[in-house]
Amino acid sequence: QEKLKSLSGASDGLLVDATRMELKTRLASLQSEKPALLSKQIRLEAEEKFDLLRLQRDLVSLKLSQAQARLTELEKSQSAKRQLAADKATKIALQQQKDIKTENPLLSRSYEVNTRLALRLQEVETKSVETKRLLDDLGIQLSDLRTQYRESRNRVVQIGLTSSVGAMLRKRKAELPSIQRSLSDADQIKDQINEIQFENFDLNQQMDELSKEVIVAEIVAANGEQSISELDELEGSIEELIVARKEKLAALENSLDRLFEQSFNLEASDRSLAALTHEYREYINERILWIRSNGLLFSQLEIDRTDRGLLSVSSWTEAGHGIWKTVSKSPLFYGCFSLVTVILLVAKRQFRQEIRKQGQLAARGACDTFWPTARVTVLAALIAVTVPLIPLVLGLGLLSSAGAKEGSLLAALGPGLLATAWFAIPVELFRRMCSHGGLANHHFAWSDHAVDLLRANLFWASVLGTPVVFAVALLQNLDQTHGVDLVERVVFVVGMLGLTLCLYRCFSPKYGVFKDTLKANERSWANQTSAIWFAALLFVPISLATLAILGFYY
Repeated sequence: QEKLKSLSGASDGLLVDATRMELKTRLASLQSEKPALLSKQIRLEAEEKFDLLRLQRDLVSLKLSQAQARLTELEKSQSAKRQLAADKATKIALQQQKDIKTENPLLSRSYEVNTRLALRLQEVETKSVETKRLLDDLGIQLSDLRTQYRESRNRVVQIGLTSSVGAMLRKRKAELPSIQRSLSDADQIKDQINEIQFENFDLNQQMDELSKEVIVAEIVAANGEQSISELDELEGSIEELIVARKEKLAALENSLDRLFEQSFNLEASDRSLAALTHEYREYINERILWIRSNGLLFSQLEIDRTDRGLLSVSSWTEAGHGIWKTVSKSPLFYGCFSLVTVILLVAKRQFRQEIRKQGQLAARGACDTFWPTARVTVLAALIAVTVPLIPLVLGLGLLSSAGAKEGSLLAALGPGLLATAWFAIPVELFRRMCSHGGLANHHFAWSDHAVDLLRANLFWASVLGTPVVFAVALLQNLDQTHGVDLVERVVFVVGMLGLTLCLYRCFSPKYGVFKDTLKANERSWANQTSAIWFAALLFVPISLATLAILGFYY
């Protein structure tokens, strides 16, 4: 601009005009660049401010973590000091009790009370340290789960419901803590809190009632009536005893208050963990429903590593040791259960004879009581559940034991046995209902065609369906993250096709159990819509098998 001003008074010429034009061009170029440079300056200043805020945040977080670390170390130090003080008080109380037996035998029983209080204080301090450790571990677990939940939601939003996100969600679901165990722990802690409250109330009452008269009453209760002179001689010792007991009662009350607060926080944390786990699990279930878990069946001829582990002798040996360890923990229970099972197996023949006898009685027109039917129902149930109770009890025992490694054969056996039992129990119950002379024909007056058809199909469902259910449940619990799942999906598809065949044979409008009823009521809505409900019934297992073949396997 200054150069342009200096040329304003110069005489016109080609050189002056060219220079003036060049200066104007350069000035226009600089003016056009000015907004871009200003915006760049603003952006750089904003980035610097953002970096400054981030550094300040990191500094605050670092200071906070350091303060938390110092607080944790201080709490550990205080806990250690309290533990040492409780140990020291216990040693002093034991020594005082030992000395008082020789110096003042009359006060021996009263000093035993002080010793019990000191021992209880030591026990409470130990429990407090353990509760604090559990509370810290649970806090870390809860914080990690919140972080994991937040990261999973962000990935779903940023990436979408892709196969990689589905694999990640399934892995996260398999790693989720047990909701039932968290709630069970919370209930146990709640009982402990109630006990602490009652004990604290008792301590307050003892503190309020503690006096010379109480100690004298203890002496009289332990040693009989004493003369006034003997009691006067013990007055100084009684005062010392009262002071020592008050100190121990106050210390125990403080420890119980601290344990109460820790237990309350622990219970709240357990319930928060259970609630967050439930919310996270439901979130995952809603997303993975629409994500393919595998490729097309037989697109990869590969057996998962976890499935190959079933062929390992060491895996079955380890599982056998785990089962034996579970049984040996409760030998009385499993011994009684085995005895009852053997008795039921031996009595099966007599039960069947009784069922036929009661069936003939119920089939008579003169029978006007419900007792034969009730008796046969109980006997049929006992016969039906005898064998399925074995995997049910063993599966519950394996689930309750905490020694199984996640992903091991032993950890998968528990859910597998439970699934087998829950499948076998209703199948066996219905099969026993359809036995010769049983409930179905003699008591409920079902047709012989329906009873024979159900009994035959339920027999094959029990013989072939039980191992299929066990195999699918076992393979699923070996690895819930879903790899290729070739063996598991093949077994599942076979099971669904077998279920389809069973449903077709049992409920076909032309050949099934309702054949005679539908034929006798041709104008009923059940007969007129038989094609619809029969197709819908078969559609369920066929659609599940189709989804498993396509890769939507859950």
